[in-house]
Amino acid sequence: MYNYRTGRLIIWLLVLFAAVKNAYSQIGCTDFVIHEINVKGNEKTKASVILFESGLHARDKIEPAALLKRISEAEANVKRTGLFSSVIINYQLDIDSFCTVNITIQVVENWLLFPMIIFELVDRNFNIWYKDFKHDLSRTSIGLGLTHYNLTGRKDQLKFKVAGGYTDKYELIFIKPYIGRSRNIDAGVRVSYLEYSEAAYDIKNSKPVFYSKPGTNNLLRKQAGTKIRMRTDRRNAFSEELEWTENITRDSIAILQPDYFLEGRTRQNLLKAISTYEFNALNDPVRPTNGFYIKSTVDLTHDVERRSYLNLQTQVEFVYSFTQKWFYRAAINASTALIRTKPAINLYSGIGLGNNLLNGYDLYLINAMDFVIGESQINYKVFDFNRSLIKFLRNEPKIKLNIIVDLFIKASTARANDPYYQYKNTLSNTNLGSISIGAQWTINSIIKADVNYAVNHLGERGFYFHTTKAF
Repeated sequence: MYNYRTGRLIIWLLVLFAAVKNAYSQIGCTDFVIHEINVKGNEKTKASVILFESGLHARDKIEPAALLKRISEAEANVKRTGLFSSVIINYQLDIDSFCTVNITIQVVENWLLFPMIIFELVDRNFNIWYKDFKHDLSRTSIGLGLTHYNLTGRKDQLKFKVAGGYTDKYELIFIKPYIGRSRNIDAGVRVSYLEYSEAAYDIKNSKPVFYSKPGTNNLLRKQAGTKIRMRTDRRNAFSEELEWTENITRDSIAILQPDYFLEGRTRQNLLKAISTYEFNALNDPVRPTNGFYIKSTVDLTHDVERRSYLNLQTQVEFVYSFTQKWFYRAAINASTALIRTKPAINLYSGIGLGNNLLNGYDLYLINAMDFVIGESQINYKVFDFNRSLIKFLRNEPKIKLNIIVDLFIKASTARANDPYYQYKNTLSNTNLGSISIGAQWTINSIIKADVNYAVNHLGERGFYFHTTKAF
């Protein structure tokens, strides 16, 4: 029954509710405003570069529900540069002004200066050199080089290489980022000169056939190119690349295989234009545990003396973490020739070249006009090791070591279509597949190496070794 005490309690509850509602309306925030951003831990990289890559700015307004997502995206943006082995962004709400937030970007900078004594294998990968050529040390090149991936602290890259031996190589690359008022343009140039002791002039059983003659160079290659890359934001980028190449080979190779350059030629001049679109939302350049990536490339190659080739290639990658230790990766890599004319053998590409790899088929080169590769992989993180070592040079960061070791199991499948050389290319026009299990270790988020045991659809099995670099 309603009485005086009950009525008074109801009145007090109504007053309390009104007071809380009024207080919330006074201090509740529809947006957080970034008051200041501090950068810590950078030794060489300019703070302005880190701030630019993060995509965070003072006075930015962020909805409370979007704050954690924005912080996570900013961490991934900075990590993808490859300049840092660790990026952690902390934030603190200002108690004096509840709707402002202060942000601290804490980085651990990589050592990115590599003066080196070069010891390079001339074969496509370590597995071919070790198994097919019995780890023959004569199939190496030795020289000197200098690589700096952060020359002035602005992510500018300089690479210089001089090597001799089985292949003589001279190469110079320079890339300057953050050009223009919006700082969204990168530009680079590259020149190289190579003399090869052997040439892969033919195909047999989906493996290259080499021609070599002691004491002579059997293929000469000169190249020069330039590239411009424009980013519309931290994830989307468009690039245009122009490249000139001159290839010269011996008469004996043209006689043995007239299709090497086509029509028995010994000289080939190529003009290449490459247009690329890239969307990168991965949270790490070589060992992503979350995110999505897509890259689509249109490659127009014009053989000045003969014909043109037009190819479209698309790569898609998806990575998702179940827990802090378990993550899943799926990838598709597909390419097709939009001009269906017969290609010169030296221009034929496919599974086994560059990033077009298929576990368990490392010893093969499956050339094709069209191919598709699919991968599905589960990783388990075993341990993470961090150690700060030593500082060599005053203007360079201290050398630090971050190693992450994972175990993985991967299922791969592929198919390659070759309408012109299929009688030599025995693994084309058939379904390919493999299962592999192994371990990978990532160093400072710039180098990843793995050893795996793989079995392919032919029943061939063995151990294989791979490396991946951020730059």
